[in-house]
Amino acid sequence: MTDKRKVQTAVLGSPDSHEPILMPFERADAILLRSNYSTRRFFCGEWLGGCGRELYTRIGSTRMPHFAHHREGSDGPVNCRRSSNDDASADHLYIRRALMEWLRRHGHRVKAVTLEGTMPRQGGTCTGMTIETTAGLLIAVALRDALRRNPKAYWLQRDQELDRRRKRVEWLFAPHVTLARQMIKRTGYAFTVTCRNEGLHRKVQIGLKEGGLTPVPA
Repeated sequence: MTDKRKVQTAVLGSPDSHEPILMPFERADAILLRSNYSTRRFFCGEWLGGCGRELYTRIGSTRMPHFAHHREGSDGPVNCRRSSNDDASADHLYIRRALMEWLRRHGHRVKAVTLEGTMPRQGGTCTGMTIETTAGLLIAVALRDALRRNPKAYWLQRDQELDRRRKRVEWLFAPHVTLARQMIKRTGYAFTVTCRNEGLHRKVQIGLKEGGLTPVPA
């Protein structure tokens, strides 16, 4: 398949990197990004569901700045089965990094991180993640309804499984995930996680949703 969509996210350093980078929509910000990362290499990362090939920056005078694949051969089409290329397509990696940094700042030692879903294969999707600390705390993040016929039943089973294995389980939900309603029914609230663009960066924001109200920034 020839993919002609604009690629707004990449990873730094290598195809299997977990370090995301966003191409800003504004041309001035994009030029600044190119300058700041002039010695780094960009890739259509495997943990983005990408092909793993190297990308380069395209910053023209009319089209939106974006990353682009190097052509295969002299004029051959670019074949990549990545399912998502927009500015939210690396949110799972931004959330992973932000939560790990938060845990370390508060004295926790990260024991294991697991990304769930169908990555790292091409076209794969991340449905969530778990981050386990050495003290028994486990943060479980649901980014989309699980790729199953009955996500409600799967979530309850998964929650019970994690609860049996850990001293403490804290759940975070992307706002559109229907599973958040199950947590609200149980506890009266659910923690949410969202991302937004801010200049060269993609910022992670934790909020609280109660009884159908909108998330409140933490």
